[in-house]
Amino acid sequence: MNAYEIAAKRISAGARTEKDLVDFLCKKGIDRKEARQVVEEFKEDGYIDDSRYSKDYIRYGQGKGWGRTRIVRELIKKGVEKSLIDNAFEELEEEEGPEENGEEERALQVIEKMMRGKNDDLSDEDEEEESHRLDEKTRSRIARRLFAYGYSSSVIYGAIRRYEESLNRG
Repeated sequence: MNAYEIAAKRISAGARTEKDLVDFLCKKGIDRKEARQVVEEFKEDGYIDDSRYSKDYIRYGQGKGWGRTRIVRELIKKGVEKSLIDNAFEELEEEEGPEENGEEERALQVIEKMMRGKNDDLSDEDEEEESHRLDEKTRSRIARRLFAYGYSSSVIYGAIRRYEESLNRG
């Protein structure tokens, strides 16, 4: 198989970044210069588009409950330029409007998923006290998970606060 056929087979399995395809071709024994030429042809034909890939990956990451920081980090690992990533976030906001399901809301959903069925024994509460708060161990565990998901500290603690407020209402 020649470089073009190898590349075509690789992208037929799913969307790829320029870097991913070049690296793959090089691992298959293709000279880096030839690999870049093949990738350029695929770019010109519209089969490789890091901008489109970024938008799709942002939607994927948001669907998994990830924050912006993690999505950006993962895309950079995949070889996408930071400017393309930033543009993809901006274009998605223009196309779909400001996120109705913003970062804090996604973080809150992650917390709710973590806490399903655990509310009975994880909050500091006196039977007579009306305020429900998560104990420090649980708060720390939630914060670590959300940080790993790529949320900023302001989003993390805002989501925790909102979760605790929902405990008080419920």
